[in-house]
Formats: sequence, structure tokens, C-alpha cells
Amino acid sequence: MVSVTDIDAEELVLSAIINGDKQNIADIMSRVKDDDFFFKGNRKLFSLLRGMYAAGEPISPESITGLHAEDFEACKTRTNIVGFVTGFTSAKIRFEETYSQTASGEKIVDVAIKKVKTAVAYRKLQATADLIYKAVSDGKPPEDVYRAVEDAVIAREDMSDKRSYLTPKEMGRLMLDATAERMDQEKRRNEVIFTSFGRLNKLTGGFERGDLIILSAASGVGKSAFSANLARDVSMVDGKPVLYINSEMSDKQQARRYASMLSGVSHQAIREGLPAEGDDSFSRIIQAADNFAAASIYTITIPDLQINNVVAETKRMQDRFGIQIVFVDYVGRMDTINSRDVQEWQLMEAAARTLKTMAQELDIVVVMVAQLSSNGISLAKGANMKNECDLWMNLSRIGNEERAKANQFGEGIDDCWNVFLEFRKARNVETGARILMHFHGDTLTFTDDIEKAKEFCKKEEE
Repeated sequence: MVSVTDIDAEELVLSAIINGDKQNIADIMSRVKDDDFFFKGNRKLFSLLRGMYAAGEPISPESITGLHAEDFEACKTRTNIVGFVTGFTSAKIRFEETYSQTASGEKIVDVAIKKVKTAVAYRKLQATADLIYKAVSDGKPPEDVYRAVEDAVIAREDMSDKRSYLTPKEMGRLMLDATAERMDQEKRRNEVIFTSFGRLNKLTGGFERGDLIILSAASGVGKSAFSANLARDVSMVDGKPVLYINSEMSDKQQARRYASMLSGVSHQAIREGLPAEGDDSFSRIIQAADNFAAASIYTITIPDLQINNVVAETKRMQDRFGIQIVFVDYVGRMDTINSRDVQEWQLMEAAARTLKTMAQELDIVVVMVAQLSSNGISLAKGANMKNECDLWMNLSRIGNEERAKANQFGEGIDDCWNVFLEFRKARNVETGARILMHFHGDTLTFTDDIEKAKEFCKKEEE
């Protein structure tokens, strides 16, 4: 008979968390839930570890026995802390011996998680079987039994807790409520996210919670800089917490970029070293740093970017700081080391699907920064990523040929504009609509205001 509980596998998962490094802990936390643990003590211990993880505390035997000794004792697990510390080693040997043929090449902790998940599935099946047996014994109508079984099947599917089932009457009422809600400007500001770009706000109506936004550009056009501009707006202007996940630049490189963007001091001058005296550049950067420190832009650098890490870190940061928008810069850096049997385009498209699901599940906006392919039309590495997004914006330079063509037909493109922000897919905006912008590369700043654009042009001509 199949066992619906597996205490050894549960303890192995807990041991892997207690003894694991940051990356492995993040991976486990993204895949395992409290309810996966059948034994009460193990469930309480996992909840304790998850709380430490969400609070940003380091998880180790020392931190548990030091700061959380009483909490650990209250869990009343079968194994003491020494057992969890040493148990992973002995369990590893046991699992390697048992699963060497059926799970070749798998991580030991992956095998343990599968066993825990399998036990959960069997418990749910057993509960469904018990439900059917009781209903039949009680003489319930067959249609009622079938309906109960259908409900049980739906309940076990991923994201079922996020589904909503509405009757016509409920939807009719919601039509009125949803419309009235948008008439209240205060509520609307809480529901959507605005930027400092007036034309962008007007065309989109603001970024909607639950949306996946793709921001693309060819190399060197300024997609990371534009993302940083948006992060600045959401946090420092609109006052909402932001998470920026970076995979390309070092922490110091990001810091120098923000220093330039927020102070207006030349990025080139900052990189080359400001003069010790003679101008107010450093004073302006001090003020910019103070302003940034008072804002809510949280930055995580993940050089070996993996989608599980992105999900785990976003959930943790939302638990701690109430993140409302996350920037993933950029998806093209997604690590494929652990996905040798998967084509790169499949990995990219799966990442987009996961980020869309995360946006809906956490009720946040996700901005996925992507590279444009060399053909200037599709997204690099995964053209079908666009199918998963709600809004696809692309940055492109305004070339002399395009400017001359526009002027020839009487449309006119003022010389102060040097970048298009084009909507390549959108629900509320006409596909192909474009916003004229100026990108001032020396301060990594974008503007859609013509007066500011002209000021930047003058500086660039000097």
C-alpha cells in the first residue's frame, strides 16, 4: 500500500534548508509550502524557517539555536537540531543508494521534494476517495457526488486559489463596482502605477496590477536606463515600493548610474573621478543619495539569473516591503546551466509565462527587460514571449532617414527627439503607436517634455 506520509523526506527538505546556501534555500522556498508537511512539528519548523527567510535573516544551525532556540523547541519535531545538521549527510547517502537508477543526475533535495509532493497528492486522492465513499454510503445523488469530485480536482490544480467563478448577477454587480472604483481618483492611484511620462500615462491609463510588461530595445539604446527611470518614478514620485533585479551590472556600476540620473551630474565625469573642489557636483550627489535613501527602491543583483530565484526573491521582498512593481533586467541573461535538455527559446518563453503568473498571483506589475533581435522585429532568443505579455514597449533610435521621411510627408520630427517608444502590443493602445522621447546619455535620463529635450540638446552641442 502506498504511504501518504513520508517523515524522512520531510526532514531531508528541512535539513537542506538549514544546511543550504542562499541560492538553494531560495529555490526550495519557491517550491515548497507549509501545507506540504504532514507532520505538525515539521510544518511549524518550516513556517519558522520561512519567516526567517522572509525577514532576510540568515538561516543556519547557529541562527536557529541562538535567536530562535525557544521557537525551535516549540515545534516539537522528531529530530533535534543536531539531527537536522547531520541528517542531511546520512540521508544523502541513503537517497543516493535508493534512487541511483530511477533518479540519476537529480539533486538529492529534488528527490526529497518530489517525495513530499507525491505524499501530498496521495493524501488528496485519499481524501477524495473518502468523500466518494461517504457520499455513496449516505445515498447522495450521483450528480452531487460528481460535482464534489470535480470541485476536489479543481482545488488541487495550481493557482486554483486565484481563480474566480462569477454568476451573471455577480458579474453585473462587478461591472458597476469596477467602473465606480475608477471614478474615484484616490482609489485609481492605488490600483494603477504611473510614471513621469505624461504621454505614456495617458495612452496606457497607467500600468495595471497583474500585468507583465516587456521592455525591449537593441543593444545600447538604453533599456536599462529607461527601466531605472521608471523605477525612480514609481518609488520617488509615486511613492510605491519597487524591486529591481539586476543581472548585468555590479552594485557600484548601478550606484554610479543612479548618482548621475538623480543629480544631473555627468555619468562620464563620475566614472573618471570628480574634482575634489571647484564645483558643486559632489554636493548634488550627496543630495541625490539622501533622496534615494528616503525612497523605496530595493535592488538585488543575481549574476546567474534563474527564474526560480526571481520568483523566490520577489515573494520574499513583497512579504517584507510590499513591493508593487518588479523589474527583471534582463531576461536574456537567464542561466541555462541546469536546463541542458531545453532549447534557449523554450526557456525564455517559459520564463515569460512564469513571470506573468507571478504578476497575477502577487497582484503586482512585472517589467521584463528583453533584447531585440538583430532583425529589429522580434524578441531575441524567444520571439513568442510577446504572447505572454499584456504590454510590449520597444525603444528605438530615430535615424536620419526616418526623420527625413517624416518631414517629407509633413509629419515633422523635431531635432530634439532622438528615441521612439513604440507600442508593439497593448490592450488599450493602438499597436504601432509611438511616443517621441529624448535620451540624454550623459545623465542616463529620458524625457518626453519638449523643453527639457531642447535643454539636453543644447548641452550635447556644447
